Amino acid sequence: AKIFAEPAFVLFPSADGELRVWAKSRPESRLTSEEHGAARWVFENGQSAGSGTQTLYGIKTYFEPVQTEKTALGVIGIQMDVRDIMPEQRQLLGALTNLAALAVARLG
Repeated sequence: AKIFAEPAFVLFPSADGELRVWAKSRPESRLTSEEHGAARWVFENGQSAGSGTQTLYGIKTYFEPVQTEKTALGVIGIQMDVRDIMPEQRQLLGALTNLAALAVARLG
């Protein structure tokens, strides 16, 4: 959230397997049902989707999977059009999701 100055979300599956918001940068921020559906798609398919992508581009949030080579762990979402971010910011976002995956995998 500090890097992009936009609302950000971290979603992980709960014990019942449902993908839920685990953390968000702004207490008042919410995901729509369409955004939750997009986050679920990202989790299940291991590919980015949402704003600024060719997949599920009709929503205003960009979702990036948090995953190891073999396992989907969660999803990070940023409410912005990622076409508006600089290449360095995009690389940093990729690095952050990789670090998050490593941290979660170590806890699991």
